[in-house]
Amino acid sequence: MKIGQVHPRKINIVYPTNVPHRGKTFAKKFCEQQGISPDRYADTVFAKTLHPHAHLIGRMIALARHDYFSPDLELIRSVAHLYTLKDFFNEANHYIEHPANRHWLRGLLKIRVSTTRLRKLFKKTMFA
Repeated sequence: MKIGQVHPRKINIVYPTNVPHRGKTFAKKFCEQQGISPDRYADTVFAKTLHPHAHLIGRMIALARHDYFSPDLELIRSVAHLYTLKDFFNEANHYIEHPANRHWLRGLLKIRVSTTRLRKLFKKTMFA
């Protein structure tokens, strides 16, 4: 990629950064809306945002490689503390650029969390 060229998978949306954070975090609102305890947050979001075809094969991969879904869980944990879509897109961009996502299982076969599903869940939760 040339200098100054936009990454093809990078999400380029600008939102105001000076919004006061007076509401609840994504995790707090999500847990309240789902009626779950905070300790179930990561597992529940993971199950809702994993690509549908990845559930079965993902379990088998996780048995062989316990750290395979670490980047996904890292994203889910970082999104937990967010208030704004701008911050969400920043986290999503970091996730997209994560070195583990260059592996063919994660990239080509999409055996990973869907940032689109996570974004929709974030918007539904935060703007409900």
